Amino acid sequence: SPFMLERAKALALRLERDAGPDRHDQIMRAYSLLYGRLPTDGEIGAAHRFLKLKSTAKGELTRWQQYCQAILSANEFIYIR
Repeated sequence: SPFMLERAKALALRLERDAGPDRHDQIMRAYSLLYGRLPTDGEIGAAHRFLKLKSTAKGELTRWQQYCQAILSANEFIYIR
C-alpha cells in the first residue's frame, strides 16, 4: 500500500540517520528499534545477502527501502509475544 511504502522509506532514512552510513550498524539498529533485540548471525547474513542482490524491478523503492519494508512486515513486528 502507499502507506507502507512511505513507512519503509521513512524507516530507511531514520536508520541511516541513527546509525550512520554503515549498513551493518543500520541493520543492528533496525532490530533493536523494531524488535527490541539484536539480530542473530543468520538474520545479519540474510540481510547482507539481500542487500547485495541487484534489483531487477523498476519499483519506487531502493534495495535498502525494500529491506525496511520486509522487516516492517515480519510477524515479529506485527504481533506482540
